[in-house]
Amino acid sequence: MSDLRFTSTHFLRHLLPYVGYEVDSFDNPVDKEKKFYTEILKRLDDSQDSIRIETTHVLTEFFNILPESWPDVFYEYSMKSIFIHLDDPNVDIQNAIYETLKAASRIHTATFISVARE
Repeated sequence: MSDLRFTSTHFLRHLLPYVGYEVDSFDNPVDKEKKFYTEILKRLDDSQDSIRIETTHVLTEFFNILPESWPDVFYEYSMKSIFIHLDDPNVDIQNAIYETLKAASRIHTATFISVARE
């Protein structure tokens, strides 16, 4: 099962730059958008470190294509969920989380700083 989770995550990482952020193509953008990023965030709690690291790459790609108009409430929730993993005992995961946070900091900078201070 972990092979399927890793492969799916890896595929998504490489798919995102090609499909981009196409919220207009969703029937109900808010619900599908929320489901998409919350499912990705769940992989940060995976039991396999390789999947967790691959998830950070997906999130980095996600934040690289995300428009600055992305709802702040989604952004704040995401940042809180990601920052928690910055103190992971695995240094490779810490570094991967750091790279994701760098990508995420380009939008909603005030919210990013606020969450970082918490």
